[in-house]
Parts: sequence; C-alpha cells; structure tokens
Amino acid sequence: MLKASTTATAATAPSIPSLRGFRIVGPAPDPPGTNPYRAAIDFVRGRFWIEGDLLAAVRAYKAQAGPAFSSWFDRRLVRLSQSKPAAWFRSRSRTAGNIRFHYDRPNEFYRQFLDPRMVYSCAYFREADPEALDEAQVAKLDLICRKLDLQPDDRLLDIGCGWGALPFRAVERFGVRSATGCTLSKHQAQYASEMFRASGFGESANVVEHDYRDIDGTFEKIASVGMFLSTSGAAA
Repeated sequence: MLKASTTATAATAPSIPSLRGFRIVGPAPDPPGTNPYRAAIDFVRGRFWIEGDLLAAVRAYKAQAGPAFSSWFDRRLVRLSQSKPAAWFRSRSRTAGNIRFHYDRPNEFYRQFLDPRMVYSCAYFREADPEALDEAQVAKLDLICRKLDLQPDDRLLDIGCGWGALPFRAVERFGVRSATGCTLSKHQAQYASEMFRASGFGESANVVEHDYRDIDGTFEKIASVGMFLSTSGAAA
C-alpha cells in the first residue's frame, strides 16, 4: 500500500546511482558523506527502504562517500559488535515496556482468537485430521509437562507464563507441589491469579509480576515456552 504511493526508483534519487541488484523506494537519503547517521535513522523509521540487495546499497553509499565516511562506518561497526546490541533490547526497563505495551490490553481482545486457556504460543496437533484449537493447546501443555518429567514433589517455574496455562496444567493434571509463573504484564498476572483462586489451586499455583531475573527460590523444573530467544543472553 505504501509502496504504491511513495515509490521512487533509483533513477529519481541521484545521490545513489542505479546499480544492478537494488533500488531506493521512497524519498532519497541525504547525499553520501553528508549525514550518514540521519540516513541510517531514516531507513530504520521507514522514510525510505531498499528493494533488492541491501548490502549492495550500503556498499554503493559507502563507495560514494569517500574515505571519511568509510572510516566512520568501520568504527561504528566495531563499536556495535563490541557493545552486544541485543542487550539493549533485554534490559529490565525495555523488556518491561515491551511486554506491557503488547499484553496490557483488555483480556477480551485476546479471547477473540486464543483458546479458552489463553495460550499464546503454538499448539500441538497430534493427528493429520485437525483437532479443535483448545484440544491442541492442552496436548501441547501435556507434552511439555511430560518432557519435564514433572513429579508430585517438583516445584515448577514458568518464565513468561502469559495467562498462566502451563502452571495451571502442571498442578491440575500432574499434581506438582507448586507451580510459579512470572510475567511483566499486570493484566496477565491478575487474570492468572484469579483463575487459580477460582479453581481452588491458589495454594499450589501462583503468578508473580516480576522479571524472571528477579525471581528468588528453588525450582526442580524450569520452562520457558515460546520466548527462549528473548531470555537467553539477557542483560543483568
């Protein structure tokens, strides 16, 4: 949709010549060597984008900018590689902001497309014939619990528990001593806590509104469903 209204080929963007393998879509960036930082920010914000080979476009921009830009560009790459940029997005404050922006919406919204247990990760369809979504989600929860080899004396921690379906199932079906879920969403924590109390599992299952890095306790089993990439290598 945007492409149809803002498309401009490299022929109308004289700052970077038309080269095989890519073209500029949208307003052309600043001429090479003038303000490479602003050009990068404009690209990230979607003011223009590249169709085709992005690396070829960067090389073309760098080649026209001359030695000064090449030196600046290389220094920034070195700093970027040394600073572990993934850690920027996994700080406590940024993580909390991202989770609350996404999940602290009315639960009624999520009920429109999730199963009755409010599981917000892929389901497990065991047979070729499609099962109902709620059956496939229960099958997924049971599969996880079996892989964890949950035992009655186990204490389970579910990192990023969402609306609490896995801790609930661990107590309901597998009878673990305790199951704790953690989330940074106030709406999810409230929903899960109310569900546990209403079902009579309030003494065995609970959900806390905490960053998992701040959780104290001892757990025999730990799970993280659908968010492992968000937790591995996280900043302290």
